[in-house]
Amino acid sequence: HLVWAAVSGMETILFVWLSLFLMERYLAVASAEPGEGKMGRYFGVGLLGGLLVLTRPEGLGLVGLIGLDNGIRWWRAGERSPSGLMKRWLGLGLGVVVMVAPYVLFHLQLTGLPFPNTLYAKQAEYGVILSEFSLWWRLFGGFGPPIDSVQGVFRVIFIGAQVLLLPGLVFAAWLTFKERRWELLPIWGWWIGYGLLYAIRLPVTYQHGRYQMPIIAWVIVLGVWGTARLVTPSSPKLKRNLLARVGGKALVASLAMLLLAFTVVGAQAYGRDVRIIESEMVAAARWLDQTAEPQALIAAHDIGAIGYFTRRPLIDLAGLVTPEVIPIIRDEPALFDFIVNQQADYLVTFPSWYPEMTAQPSLNVVYRTDALWSVQAGGDNMVVYRIGQP
Repeated sequence: HLVWAAVSGMETILFVWLSLFLMERYLAVASAEPGEGKMGRYFGVGLLGGLLVLTRPEGLGLVGLIGLDNGIRWWRAGERSPSGLMKRWLGLGLGVVVMVAPYVLFHLQLTGLPFPNTLYAKQAEYGVILSEFSLWWRLFGGFGPPIDSVQGVFRVIFIGAQVLLLPGLVFAAWLTFKERRWELLPIWGWWIGYGLLYAIRLPVTYQHGRYQMPIIAWVIVLGVWGTARLVTPSSPKLKRNLLARVGGKALVASLAMLLLAFTVVGAQAYGRDVRIIESEMVAAARWLDQTAEPQALIAAHDIGAIGYFTRRPLIDLAGLVTPEVIPIIRDEPALFDFIVNQQADYLVTFPSWYPEMTAQPSLNVVYRTDALWSVQAGGDNMVVYRIGQP
């Protein structure tokens, strides 16, 4: 999953790295001996937190957990004066504000909203899932064949070698409380809370769970620690136990072999993903670049390849760069009326995504990719429609 994220060209792996770096720096600063410059060190932590929020807005949750954990540490330490805590919170908050304020102001001026349109458009587009699937399904999926786009946020993250870390993860949870490793609580709170947030607000798991992939890094951190402790017991009796020794070595060997196997499987999945994108989205975009008039207005979902290759004006049916469609994003007749009123020349999409809209009699098919791979994967081909008069 993380290799796929690294080569996907998306922000996922940057978000993973920044979240790990932020937590490591916070724990280092929080564990340091009290001294001068404490506020300055928390300001540095806040700057990292701001970068995390710039990468994905949900990073604000980790910053909030860090602030909460710092308050709990102050309370447990029995400090009487709140001034030290206020300085640390002030440093943390200022660091975040320095990084995030220009970003928020820019979006407020551009769209009237504090965050990019994608944050609101994705929730509107997939909001129907919240009513169609129970919270249990959104969290863990069902017992039947998985539905590709809603597999359960805590199910999709364990597809891979990391499933063998589950015993170690459970043991790590037990060790956290048994050994009073309270510094680990924000880590537990972050990855579990992150999954809950997506289950409640955006429970889609397509593209191998790209939105949930940051959880995997924390499962690895805690799961490897717990597994290491599990296979190297401190009890002399367990150390002499043949079953315990063989079982521990077998678990580690199985984890290594499964990791290698899933790396190969993941590479094949990545190849299929790229092949479909190249033969569908990119192929349609190149056709438009060669055929469409220079000022042709193109309505599309999705816009990535078309925007990159054609440099034509766009109407984004997903609402990312056309926020006007967000209120009607699931209303196909209203979307089509909007496209016509905007005098769009072309509509580009997969017919299965908009079955009602693509059946309009005023649409004429001018190009179809006819590639095999999307159809073999259970989808259909991308089609370019010329929009005529109704």
